[in-house]
Amino acid sequence: MIRHIYKRGFSLIEIILGLAVFLILMVSIFQYSGSLLRGFRPAAVVSFDSTFPNGLDLYRYGEPVCDIDQDVTIERQIDLSSLISTSTPITSMHYFGNDIFVFTTDSASTSQPDVFIMRQNVNVWELVISKDVGPGIQDSVLSFPYLYVANTSVNSHVKVLQIDNNAIIEVQNIKIDSLAASNSMPRRLSVFGDHLMLGAEKSNSGGELFALPINHQNGKLSLPTHSIELGGQAHVARVIGKDLLIANSADPEMRVIDNNFLEKADYDAPLTLGNGKSVLSLYPYAVLGRTLGSGELTLLDISTTSIHSIDTNRTNGSVDALQSLAGGAPNLFMALTSNADKEIQFWNVGEDRTFHLESFINLPARTTSYLCFDKQIFVAVLINERPNLIILK
Repeated sequence: MIRHIYKRGFSLIEIILGLAVFLILMVSIFQYSGSLLRGFRPAAVVSFDSTFPNGLDLYRYGEPVCDIDQDVTIERQIDLSSLISTSTPITSMHYFGNDIFVFTTDSASTSQPDVFIMRQNVNVWELVISKDVGPGIQDSVLSFPYLYVANTSVNSHVKVLQIDNNAIIEVQNIKIDSLAASNSMPRRLSVFGDHLMLGAEKSNSGGELFALPINHQNGKLSLPTHSIELGGQAHVARVIGKDLLIANSADPEMRVIDNNFLEKADYDAPLTLGNGKSVLSLYPYAVLGRTLGSGELTLLDISTTSIHSIDTNRTNGSVDALQSLAGGAPNLFMALTSNADKEIQFWNVGEDRTFHLESFINLPARTTSYLCFDKQIFVAVLINERPNLIILK
């Protein structure tokens, strides 16, 4: 007899049990892999997650880094006096694509334009549109399409402008009563979280640094929620991580405030000559720039709440601005100064934790504002009372 042997398939119950065992095994594998990934996760990312609460995701980590090194030279110089009135310094510059730039100026007259949209066509600059929002703009922050400007008026301290390639529309006008009462003029702007920070001259009836909440739906500002008294002019405020570093013209010359606008640290320079003028982060260091006096550059260790000086050096001129550079040494930076022979100085913080002067550039005049773009530096100066643009490359 020949027996027929039939191969029997898996029953439905066997298939379900097999799938269940497979899923259990896969879940265990994924959980184990996830624990490995978390174990290898960089500490900086973990710190970021735990540090920033909801609503604080708009910090700017310092200003943009210029993609240049210390070997740049003057490529060309452009006289803008046919477009901008004489005796009118350019106070800020921004680029927003398609060869379109926006300039603000400190106009000498209440009837002259203060905001200019220009187009760069090779070496020729063309005026697209201008607007008088004066009497004079000291600084601006661009959060496209909104331009926030600080102007010198007792009745208007901050304005919100909406701009595009061919239009400038005034959206809002903010007056701060304590500044109006003391006739203190606005000077510098920066962004800290969801707030526009306005720095002003010394005020006898209130603070010198104000936090104005930003509505990111329509670009408008609310009246200040915080006012910080510094005892002197707030020259510059820059975001470093989750803190704001402030250089001001009163002791202590640098203050650190947290995201609750509470002071957490400060630095008081030991010498009496020179006030805080500018500040830059080269974490774990900060560079404090001071007015002409002694030790205009100070290297600070900011890795702990106890800030202390590591090194000082001379620029022999007030340090108007400090800017990180991407080319060259890791801690290379540029100092824009009032030194008549070395207006731009390139410094490096070496492994020995001291300043090293790498090179310098002699400009025809002191810088009034600057902009980094496309591996170039655009520097605005006044030459014989005529606004000029010097391009370094």
